[in-house]
Amino acid sequence: MIRKGSITVYLSLVMLLLFTLLFTMLEGARYQGQRVNAQMVSLAAIDSVFAEYQRELLERYEIFALDGAYMGESFNAESVSYRMKKFAQANLGSGFFKFTNAEANIAGYKLLTDNCGEAYVKMACKYMEQELAIEAVKSIIQKYSDTDEESLELDKALEDVEKGDGALGEEEYISDEECGSVTEEEKELAAGVSSKDRGILKEVLKIKSAGILAFVIDDVSKISDKATDIGKAVSKRELNSGTADKEEEITLAEDAVFSAYIGNKFGCYGDVKEESVLDYEIEYICEGKNSDKVNLEKIAEKLVALREAVNIAKDVKDKDKMQRARIVAIAIAGVFVVPELISIIQAAVIAAWAFMESIDDVRALFAGEKISDLKNESVELGYKDYLEIILFIKSREKRVCRSLDIIEMNIKQIGIYSNFAADNMIVGAQWNTSLTSEKLFAGLLNTQNPFGASFAFSNEGYYTYE
Repeated sequence: MIRKGSITVYLSLVMLLLFTLLFTMLEGARYQGQRVNAQMVSLAAIDSVFAEYQRELLERYEIFALDGAYMGESFNAESVSYRMKKFAQANLGSGFFKFTNAEANIAGYKLLTDNCGEAYVKMACKYMEQELAIEAVKSIIQKYSDTDEESLELDKALEDVEKGDGALGEEEYISDEECGSVTEEEKELAAGVSSKDRGILKEVLKIKSAGILAFVIDDVSKISDKATDIGKAVSKRELNSGTADKEEEITLAEDAVFSAYIGNKFGCYGDVKEESVLDYEIEYICEGKNSDKVNLEKIAEKLVALREAVNIAKDVKDKDKMQRARIVAIAIAGVFVVPELISIIQAAVIAAWAFMESIDDVRALFAGEKISDLKNESVELGYKDYLEIILFIKSREKRVCRSLDIIEMNIKQIGIYSNFAADNMIVGAQWNTSLTSEKLFAGLLNTQNPFGASFAFSNEGYYTYE
């Protein structure tokens, strides 16, 4: 039996309204799902971009950074945007939650060298916090925050010696009264002063003119003769700058820890790193010369000046030594027994003795021994410890740029990374994406949608390795 059915206009309208409500609810649920998916696709895309970090930089120096030149010669932020877009388009999905298109853009970026290497220093400190007793490092280095570079110059340290030696050339009239200020006993003792002590000032100035290195290292033939061209190094050239406004201050504690990082990751005399352009990397960071030998010579001079200041401070407190220095001064002055002249020469003799003691101290350091701390004789420090003190005295800009010089030159030695440049390395980026999805349920009833046939989902954020 065949049954006939019919539907009224009223019921048709009701069904239309019900289906419209149902499809609208479904589209709304789908929209919320797509909004979450769009965020996931965006985050996956930026994660994928930054997962292409420079591996050699990480493996050798524990620094995360993305090569903005992609191993090419020129930095190009558009290449990073293109990569992000490709990763986003590879994850458009399928079925109900499929996106039809994806756009991505890097709106701003921060480079490894920005703000005097702030990101580089921060990452170095994070690495060191896992490796060393940081509080111990801070306490040792901060002791010397009152020391400055000028006090480490050998010429300044030997001013008293040069002044005493120069005083001997002065023509002075000597009265009987002035001669009487030196007792007969002192004259007799002065007569017995050895020729070695009499010539101490000349000997010190001779050592200075000949070069310190030969007197503090037993076998100078073993000193590295490596040299490199630093004309286009990070510390010499004009650097690329990032466009992201993300800057943080470096604290004094982080500055100290960064010096310890350099001591940990870079080579020096007695602790040479393999596959390095220069053997004495920390010495280069301190002095900035293109030759291992020149850098080591400069460090030797600073160490002697550093130890001389300690030895002078110790000697002037020794009354017996001060009296002996006066007798030697009288012997050196000879007929020029003017009290003022003797005082000058006495100070020169003390400085000369301190200098010779310092030569022995530095020779011990280069031989791998440890000597007393500058301000606490119960603590002994080795060559590398003193090197870190000299590092800390240097400005952070010099430490950062010169250490990046070394990093850049070392990585460039590897064939595939011959275009590596520290100021091409991205450490953070402001990004934004826009993903499009066609409306699915809203168009099933063939009704005209005044709001368009698709949804657009926009996301943005800041990604950083720090």
